[in-house]
Amino acid sequence: MINDPATIYPTIIKRMHAEGHQIASHTWSHQNASQLTNTQFTNQMIWNEIALNNILGFFPTYMRPPFSICEKNCQNILSTLGYHVTYFDLDTAGYLNDDPTLIQNSKNIWDQAMATSTPSSDSFLQIEHDIHYQTVYNLTDYVLTSLFQHGYKSVTVGECLGDPQANWYRTGPVGGTVTSSPGTGTTTETPTPTSTATRSTITNSRTTSQGTYPTGSVTVSKDGSCGNGVTCSGSRFGTCCSIYGFCGTGDDYCLPGNGCQIGYGYCEGSDTAATSSAPSSSPPQPTAPVTGLTPSVAGQCGASVGQTCTGSSFGACCGPYGTCGSSTIGCLSILGCQKNYGYCV
Repeated sequence: MINDPATIYPTIIKRMHAEGHQIASHTWSHQNASQLTNTQFTNQMIWNEIALNNILGFFPTYMRPPFSICEKNCQNILSTLGYHVTYFDLDTAGYLNDDPTLIQNSKNIWDQAMATSTPSSDSFLQIEHDIHYQTVYNLTDYVLTSLFQHGYKSVTVGECLGDPQANWYRTGPVGGTVTSSPGTGTTTETPTPTSTATRSTITNSRTTSQGTYPTGSVTVSKDGSCGNGVTCSGSRFGTCCSIYGFCGTGDDYCLPGNGCQIGYGYCEGSDTAATSSAPSSSPPQPTAPVTGLTPSVAGQCGASVGQTCTGSSFGACCGPYGTCGSSTIGCLSILGCQKNYGYCV
């Protein structure tokens, strides 16, 4: 939960605003709007408003839909809520090239944009993702250096669109934090945020497929969230419970290095796939620790490459996307290090 004072997020968000960055919404838990009911999507926006208002004393009027998907119902809801929906026109695809041997592909996309444009007549709304190591520690420096060399200026989305700063935010009620339980579809507001809110996924300990099993009974997810006693197995949102605490399927959830939370779901075709929609009351024991691993030689790690970050020059933490690092963000419980392939320092 971004407004939980026990995490670093409130401080980071306040710093972002103080240093001149524009704060915008990307929904509460990054779910595809086309796969949600009107109520569910509205809650995704309202929960984020409450959290950001609790941190800043106001919340944004700008938002970009997750996956850049916003069909008619989504557009109508955002219009009713008073949002300015933005997209992008330059994508370097850093999320597809998060590897030292691939990130040049993203640089080439950027170089092509610079080579065919001029700052006197062109502008770009560029998209990047700060959860990817190569984007943060390699591509960003390259892009900013090139941007200034070509005579461009780095500005906020609002400034790029010529929208006065007075239009970027709205003031909400004082305080407030999301305290709804999974499946209730309701929210409440309280003056002081709490780290025990059941919607919170940041403060809960997360594991990858090498982690420990939950104890006690679990229930099937009713709203797409999972973990902490709620499983994706048997839900309509997908069978894998991601390390971020949300149900889904596909490569974003099931590629090696991402992984499902053991005991809260599975990937189709995996050894841990359930034999029925009901979760087992006695899950199998986790496998023994991986031994005989070699230190990463190119920044990659995890089961897919059979390499560990321990002893590598790229950082000791093997993140959920299979890359080594040592950042504070990488070591937070919502991200965490892959057990047996590295550690947080």
